[in-house]
Amino acid sequence: NLSPRRTIVATDKCNVCHGFLGTASGSNTLANAFHGGARNIVEACPVCHDPNRASSGNVMTNGVALYESFQAKRFIHGIHSNAFRSSPFTHGNVVAGAFDKSGTLLSAGYFLADVTTSVSGATKVAIPAGTAVAAGSTFDSIAAVMNAAKIAVGAPSTTTTAAAENYAEEVQWPDSNGINCNACHVNNSQYKDQSAVGAMVLKPAGVTDPLQWMVITPKAATCMSCHDGTSAKVGPVLGHVTQWGGAGFGNLSIPAMTQARAFGTLEVCDDCHAPGNGVAAIDQVHNVK
Repeated sequence: NLSPRRTIVATDKCNVCHGFLGTASGSNTLANAFHGGARNIVEACPVCHDPNRASSGNVMTNGVALYESFQAKRFIHGIHSNAFRSSPFTHGNVVAGAFDKSGTLLSAGYFLADVTTSVSGATKVAIPAGTAVAAGSTFDSIAAVMNAAKIAVGAPSTTTTAAAENYAEEVQWPDSNGINCNACHVNNSQYKDQSAVGAMVLKPAGVTDPLQWMVITPKAATCMSCHDGTSAKVGPVLGHVTQWGGAGFGNLSIPAMTQARAFGTLEVCDDCHAPGNGVAAIDQVHNVK
């Protein structure tokens, strides 16, 4: 039974800003295009950016020691909401710790996983997991430390590790006075997250069963792509969505929120936030135009 996905966003709406989806807004050149410019319709995004799409090398920047989900709904909201987030949405961050939107580490952090390099065909650990990173470090200085460590264990002197990409400095929704959700969404699709699948944020070592990978439950995965820290009016958002919303958040939930558990978890966000209900309704608190 092949049923089409519901229409959530429209390529034509994306192109109002992008010019041609698949190229970087403002540059619109092939050299700056994501995925070589080959992904130029919104229907193509979730083919790869599915709920199990998490990076093993991109740590959340809000101080939570989990990998960031690249599920389409989460990373698109995350990239474009940097005017509202407390920390940047990035690609390639390897340090667990709280960063500000300029990409500066606010307090001491640590490398979440081993930093490795290939030397004469063998893999060597340049920086062990858990190695401390000083407050005040930046994505650029962290990359410099990684390069030096790789060279120190025998990597070529020309070794270059790119700094994490800080999307907060590149892309953000331009209107800080209100959120025109319908600039991207169609048929008010933003009012109802119909996903039953959580956004994967941690694949435990040796665990190959996707049902046992750790996830953020579906509604929380969407909301916390923008509400990532303590800046929202509700206060600490992670506590809010788990204590009041019935949501789960990876290994921070007790027991851990696996994909299998997420299928049976009832998020009750709509009790307060359903559009038009007058109690912190999403269309009212977001000042949707």
